[in-house]
Amino acid sequence: MGEQSGDMNMGNKALTAVISALLSASLTACQSQSDSVGDSIEQGISAIENAMTTKAESQTSTPVENTDDLRAGTSEDTVAAPDDLPSEYDYGSGKISDYSRDNMMRKLPAPSGNQTVLNTAADPENVQALYLWEEGNVPAKTIFTEDMTGYFDEWDFRPYVTAIPVRKGVQLKGAVVLMAGGAYQFRGNYTDSLPTAAALRELGFQTFIVDYRLHPYTQEEGALDVAKTASPYHINTSQSKGTAVCTRRFSCFSDITFG
Repeated sequence: MGEQSGDMNMGNKALTAVISALLSASLTACQSQSDSVGDSIEQGISAIENAMTTKAESQTSTPVENTDDLRAGTSEDTVAAPDDLPSEYDYGSGKISDYSRDNMMRKLPAPSGNQTVLNTAADPENVQALYLWEEGNVPAKTIFTEDMTGYFDEWDFRPYVTAIPVRKGVQLKGAVVLMAGGAYQFRGNYTDSLPTAAALRELGFQTFIVDYRLHPYTQEEGALDVAKTASPYHINTSQSKGTAVCTRRFSCFSDITFG
C-alpha cells in the first residue's frame, strides 16, 4: 500500500511538472506572438518614416506616359485641416515638415451607437461615420480573439467608413473611396486619407475613408470592407452625380475604378 502511495505521489509530481512546463511554454509563446506583432507595426512605421526622409536625389523614378492630366505640385499646395470640419478630424498642416508619429497612429472617431450603412440614411452635408457590417454579421475566416494583443485594432474591431462632404458652395462632381496605407499593420488616416480628402473636397469630390481590417485578418477580408463601401455609394448616383466611384489606397492596393 505504501509503495502504491509513493508511486502515485511521484506520478502526481511528474504530471504537475509537465502541466507547469506546458503553461510556461504557452505563456512564452503568447508573449513572443505579441512581441512579434509589435515589431511588425514598428517596422511598418519605420519604413514609411525612412521613405519620407530619403533625399529626392537618391531616388530613381520611371518616366510616366500620358501626363496630360498631371499637374505640378509642391508642399505649398498642401491643404491644411479644413476649418469647417469637426476638431476630431484636425490633422494639422498636412506637410511632411510637421509630421509626427502620434498623428500617424491616430484613429478616426468610431460611429455612434450602432449606426451602419444599412440602417442609417446618408447625410451628404456633414461628416458621417457608419459601420460597414451589421453587428455580428462581419464576414471573416480569421479568428481574432480577446487574448490576441499587440495589434493596431482590438479583437472586437468593426470596419467602418467616414464620409467627408465637399465644402459648401463647391459643385459636387463625384465620389472617391480612400484607404490609408500602413502595410496592413496600421492605418495612417491623419497622414494619408484626411489630407487627401481635404484636397479632393475643394475640387468637388465627396470622399469615403475606409477603416478596413488589418493583420491578423487577411488582405482578402480587408478588401471585402472596401467593396462594401464602394457598392452602396456607386449605386446611389444621387451622391456621385452619375460619375464613377474611384477607390484609392496608398500602399498595397492598386487603383480600382467602379465604372
